[in-house]
Amino acid sequence: MLHVVRGDVFEFSILLCSIDLDLIEKIEFISKRLNICERAERDGDSYRVKILGERTKEFPLGFSKYNVIVTLIDGEELTVRCDKVEVLMRVVRNE
Repeated sequence: MLHVVRGDVFEFSILLCSIDLDLIEKIEFISKRLNICERAERDGDSYRVKILGERTKEFPLGFSKYNVIVTLIDGEELTVRCDKVEVLMRVVRNE
C-alpha cells in the first residue's frame, strides 16, 4: 500500500522486471476516487510517478484504490498493480 500526506509531493518508482522496457509505450497511475490519471516518466531502468502538492491537497482523506497500467507499443494493456493508497492529513506542529 502507498501513503501520501495531503499537500505533499507524492512520488514513487515502478520497477518492471518481466517486461522489456523497449516494448513499453506508456505507464499510467490511475485512481477514480483521487480523480487522477498520471503518466509515469522513464528513469533509467524504472519509471517514476510524481504528483505535485497542489494536486495532492485536493485528494480526499482515507483509502483509495488505484491501478498501474502498462500500455505496450502494440496497444496491449497490462494491469501490473492494483492496490490502495492512503491519503493522510498533514500534522501541524505548535511552536
